[in-house]
Amino acid sequence: MLEALGPGPLSPVTARFRALVGAMLSPALPVRLDNQTETEVQLRIERPDKPPEYIVILDAVKEDERSLQLRLARLTSESVADQHVVVLSNQGWLPEVLTKAAATYGSRLKLYQVDSDGKVVLGSPSGPLATAIKAQSDLPPSQETAEEFAARLTRAESDKQSQLDRFDERLAAQKPVATFVLAAVLLALYGLFRLWATADGALWTQLQLGICVPRFVRDGEVWRLLTGGLLHDQLLAVGLNVAVLLSLGYQTERMLGLGRFLVVVVASILCGALIAVLPSPQLLIPRKFGFSPALFGICGALVGMALRTRGLPPETVAKVRKVALAGLIPSAILAILSGERASLGGGFAVGLVLVGSGLLPSLRLSDPDPPSGPQRLGQQVMAAVAGLLLGGSLLTALLIGKPWSQEPSARERWSRTMLASALGKGPAGTATGKMGSAESAAPEADLSPAQQSLPGVGISLVLPKLLGEPQLQGEGAQQTIRFGDLIGKLQQLDVAVRRHEAPFKKQAQVLVAFDQALALVRADKQREIAAGRLTLLGEPRNFKVGDMPAVELLFSGAEGSKAKTAVLVNKQVLVVLSYLYSDLLPPNLQLDLSRVLASVKDEFADSPVEQAKSKKKKKSKKRR
Repeated sequence: MLEALGPGPLSPVTARFRALVGAMLSPALPVRLDNQTETEVQLRIERPDKPPEYIVILDAVKEDERSLQLRLARLTSESVADQHVVVLSNQGWLPEVLTKAAATYGSRLKLYQVDSDGKVVLGSPSGPLATAIKAQSDLPPSQETAEEFAARLTRAESDKQSQLDRFDERLAAQKPVATFVLAAVLLALYGLFRLWATADGALWTQLQLGICVPRFVRDGEVWRLLTGGLLHDQLLAVGLNVAVLLSLGYQTERMLGLGRFLVVVVASILCGALIAVLPSPQLLIPRKFGFSPALFGICGALVGMALRTRGLPPETVAKVRKVALAGLIPSAILAILSGERASLGGGFAVGLVLVGSGLLPSLRLSDPDPPSGPQRLGQQVMAAVAGLLLGGSLLTALLIGKPWSQEPSARERWSRTMLASALGKGPAGTATGKMGSAESAAPEADLSPAQQSLPGVGISLVLPKLLGEPQLQGEGAQQTIRFGDLIGKLQQLDVAVRRHEAPFKKQAQVLVAFDQALALVRADKQREIAAGRLTLLGEPRNFKVGDMPAVELLFSGAEGSKAKTAVLVNKQVLVVLSYLYSDLLPPNLQLDLSRVLASVKDEFADSPVEQAKSKKKKKSKKRR
């Protein structure tokens, strides 16, 4: 009569046992079924260049202490090096028995106890076992019969392969459209830049194309935050960025989909640009970070996928980790060598957070096939918004800057803006009308010479009044005197003066001191000069001030800046001029360092004390 009622409900332990076995056989885990009975399932994990790892799951709901010890002894008799045994039971005596067994069998068995709620009572599982326990603990226990459970295990391998095949098909259907379009846009913009740029106006053309200038962004030209990430002025830079984009973006876009991929790109560029702009919102020097923040964002997204692997097939996880590692190593080297480390790091952090946190999840095995309506709509909305931001910013920059125009008025508007700010004639306007019409008069520079006395050294020189008053920089022996500033006036001059311990009496002493000073400057050891990271260009230009030797060296700097260093040694002092200026500074405002050195005057020589000493020396010579 009881048999007619059918089998009774499963015990919670047995239900949890079957749920855990099902979680272990998920397509997302590299687990294969080796053997099965109603209360014991043996699983195998193949590992490259290592022996397999075995996991045995036991339903111990009906076990007593003796029968469990016999089962464990049988498992230890097998010639298996790495075996993990999970015992499903709520019995209170079990932890003590398993602890004793672990002490007896040593490293041959690693023992764990899991209760009917999926909670680990004993041991610390890791790897796929820990993943499966975590996955099944949130699921309701299965109530399938023994026959249904056995049939499911029999079909487990074929079902897993079918799911993996469907996932590969869906992944192959994801075409990396945005990756190829972005690569084409980067190359096209570089080609247009070379087509429109003149020999002496490359930086101006970049400005018209929409390169990021902090001061202009602060004044309302916010589109430069995005267009600055699409512009490059060197073939090597754009070539490398396109190559990395095609390498990393191909896999990343297929995993994320078009919309999520574009969100990562746009968010990374915006973050990198804001990091470049916010610390110096008054800076008029363009920030040339290019597409690199977006590439670092893509690399961060790959790392996020490699860290958050739940729901991805093992082969896909291995491929993602390989691509992430291939991108991470050169990215780290580039970040160390780059002058825009903060912007690159910001882009990487954005990609890592968005994908690693699950805000922009990648394609998963559990996703419906075909995608649900909300999923498709979400991808379409994200793609439309990101594309509109990028395309709208670029179109705005082209319409306002008109880089193709050969009319002088098109560039004069930008010239007046930069010149007005450089001369302190009010806030820099924008190309949208704040700077005035093309016919408005350009501001006049106060280029009249002024004798500037260097405080504390008894030396004066002649400089244009527009550079302003001297400012002390540094402390002690490293102290220099600065005129102007690169942010506000697009140029700054650092003057370092060192008096000899005693005036040189012979020309040979002057020449020796001059050679030493030149060697220090060329080796970038003249630390009194704060000119940033510079690259020496060409050979030094030697000239004379009176009969004293002098030299001028030309350097190229970062972000559209240049530098000159001039050295003069006479019988009283060593003078080093370090001049840093923007390419955007009009030529008539740039300093001629040879003229500045020619104006150097020793104020101590005209003092009453020095004049009295000179008269005494002349009298003593006459007496002799």
